[in-house]
Amino acid sequence: MDRIGRTLPRFLRTGLGADLPFRLVLLWRHWDEIVGEEVASLGRPLGRRKTTLRIGVEDVMAMQELTFHAPAILEAVHGYLEEPVFETVQGELLGDRHGLDAERLDIPDEGKPIRPTKLGGLMDRFEANPTIAESYRKYVEFFKEQESGKNNRNSEEDHE
Repeated sequence: MDRIGRTLPRFLRTGLGADLPFRLVLLWRHWDEIVGEEVASLGRPLGRRKTTLRIGVEDVMAMQELTFHAPAILEAVHGYLEEPVFETVQGELLGDRHGLDAERLDIPDEGKPIRPTKLGGLMDRFEANPTIAESYRKYVEFFKEQESGKNNRNSEEDHE
């Protein structure tokens, strides 16, 4: 009996033609193994734009070398994806971006906001500006709802 991990991609590809995004995610995650260490050291995958494989590089020297490896990159990628998805390879300077193969960091839950000690005492100061007065009123309501357990924006009931 086939495992669902092997059967589902095959069904999506043959039955629906819809598994390419899933295979691309696997391509990004296994970039080093698929293209080899030498090519992987030149650049990180940034994604695709239509039929162009976008690869981020550190400098123009790496970009130049990447152009020499483009045919081998396309061959390795198409072999992995089992179909010719890309026609060209485009090098782009990474700058402050990260490749799609980078580890994702979990954003820690900061918890609930801390209630200010003098909450609600400034309402009369905003009478001249109704927009600010309304925003401050909602700010005060937010903390009152949180205290009473009725915080409708972040309650468990809203996420079910």
